Amino acid sequence: MIGIIDVGVGNIQSVKNWLDRCIVNWEIIDNYKKLKNYSLIILPGVGSAKLFSDNLKKYGLFEELKKANERGQRILGICLGTQIFMDYLEEDGGIEGLGFINGKALKLNLKESNTCWLPFSFNKNNLSKDWLKKSETTSRKTKLSGRVFYNHNYGITSIDNNVFNQKIELDSLSSFSSIIHKKNIVGFQFHPEKSQKLGEELFKIIL
Repeated sequence: MIGIIDVGVGNIQSVKNWLDRCIVNWEIIDNYKKLKNYSLIILPGVGSAKLFSDNLKKYGLFEELKKANERGQRILGICLGTQIFMDYLEEDGGIEGLGFINGKALKLNLKESNTCWLPFSFNKNNLSKDWLKKSETTSRKTKLSGRVFYNHNYGITSIDNNVFNQKIELDSLSSFSSIIHKKNIVGFQFHPEKSQKLGEELFKIIL
């Protein structure tokens, strides 16, 4: 069973619709005590980093997510839900992250947000053994290419030597990550739930 963390920040409905299109069973995580029951935890995030962090703590999920990571549970982050994986987020005057991956979420070197479709490729062979041994994939594909949808003002920079770190395919943002992956953690800076058919195929490959 897949669990979607909902702390009242962002559009959770688009993630629900995405999983329905992928024909998988999911539940909203409304009690931190149930966190250990899920084969995959999805951490979506849109909006204020401080509010997101504060609400994770308010609902008892901040520390419980750390315990889930220590147990080796698979956790998938989307946009702000990925940025919170880092040690530090620059937004809102500085926010402590979960520390799953060494690095920071920093303001993009753009006048406006990065809101657009950009080229993207993925190879399932880049996933770790920790992730693959728990995989429930519903697709025979191992590679994908196309475009994905981004909408963000802050981006991920990692100094962790033990990660798979695929960069955004745009010269002005090539220092920021598109995908970051370490053991049982996968983070997407883009929005797979808004990336149409490619987003669905991607989820089926990594599931």
